[in-house]
Amino acid sequence: MILFIFIFSGCSTMYIPSPKNIPLFEEKGEVKIEVGTSTNSIFATGSYAFSKKYALIANSAFSFRYFSDLYDLGDLRSYSETTIFSGGVDVAHRSFEAGIGRYNLMKNSNRLLEIFTGVGYGDGIFENKDYHSRYFNGFIQTNTYRKSKNLEMGWSFYANYVYFNYKHPVYIRIPDEMRLKEEIMNSNFSLIQPGVIMFMMFGGEHLKFTIRNGINLAYPLSSNCPIKTNSSDTENTVFHISIGLSYRFKI
Repeated sequence: MILFIFIFSGCSTMYIPSPKNIPLFEEKGEVKIEVGTSTNSIFATGSYAFSKKYALIANSAFSFRYFSDLYDLGDLRSYSETTIFSGGVDVAHRSFEAGIGRYNLMKNSNRLLEIFTGVGYGDGIFENKDYHSRYFNGFIQTNTYRKSKNLEMGWSFYANYVYFNYKHPVYIRIPDEMRLKEEIMNSNFSLIQPGVIMFMMFGGEHLKFTIRNGINLAYPLSSNCPIKTNSSDTENTVFHISIGLSYRFKI
């Protein structure tokens, strides 16, 4: 009888959250486009107020290989060759989100409020370790802010539910042959990700410079991985900073 002992190179997921869309609309017909770069990707967002109350949003993000050396400041706590955001690792990812929501709430108070919900898709490849992660997510997001002609600033609070399907290497030790055999395993995984973003947008009436910094956490819910999964097994960009340009116009 041959005894198989499974040794996993890590039942971990690759999750780089997509930047959130922050339109800050006031009236029907407004359109806002934003492009920028962050500590984990380049990104673009677009939004459109199609009625007096409701708006559509969409955003995407991409990175490839050595796009940024500082993938995640939070990953300095576990800087090792098995961490996909460590130096010298080839990693690429892309993500997309789209949603709908209500804008210009609480307009009689000192602060404005908008609420959005939607769905998204993302995938990532960690070439050195043969990881390929695909995920689907649903989100809810609120933006609360103060706004003037030249300055917009406030907070964005959100929560994502994320479901992963990913491939990763598994090493099988066969004692009788004294060797390791590598195979690729499919796994499923889900998590809840709450987060908060502080943002500031300043400049002219139409074109503004944008600055964001935020933090998000990851709380695993379920996994078919044979070993216990916890938050440290989720390769998640915890802290990120972004800069960019936004342009607002009416149609």
